[in-house]
Amino acid sequence: MAMRMVKNVGLLILLIAGFWLAYLYGRANDTRKTIAFEPSAKLYVFDGDSFKIGADKYRLDGIDAPEYKQNCKDAAGKDWACGKVARAALQTALRQRGLICTISGHDKYARAISVCKTDQAADIAAIQVSAGMALSDAFNGVKSYGREEKAARTAKRGIWQGTFISPKEWRDRNTQPPVQ
Repeated sequence: MAMRMVKNVGLLILLIAGFWLAYLYGRANDTRKTIAFEPSAKLYVFDGDSFKIGADKYRLDGIDAPEYKQNCKDAAGKDWACGKVARAALQTALRQRGLICTISGHDKYARAISVCKTDQAADIAAIQVSAGMALSDAFNGVKSYGREEKAARTAKRGIWQGTFISPKEWRDRNTQPPVQ
């Protein structure tokens, strides 16, 4: 009986130590960083999900917006510059007072993957998707902004008013392979 109790206490100590080490490892590898931007910061918006402030480039986490040169079709089948409209919408959102971005990592283009908010908007990516200016990315089969995308699609806002190809498909069709 005493031997069994010693064995159980030993296993409990190992389990606690394992959780403690996992916690410390996770904290050491947490790359999240929050940045508050000055209203006078130099802003350049590339498209509906990526931008530059100063020398640093950012991409909104969880969405994919039409590329700047991408066109979509409206309800009547006419082309409209959905990429330019998505860019303008993001520019308007980012220029609001109190811009703060939390960075969770970097993508293959060295852009900071970010969740951004302002005093007026709790999540700028959610606003882009709600307005029909971006699609929600799926992570492990779950869309980051699935509810917002469904509402935009149902209301036929933005890209959902007619037809479009996904931004990824548009990039695949319109990006030239590098010259070797």
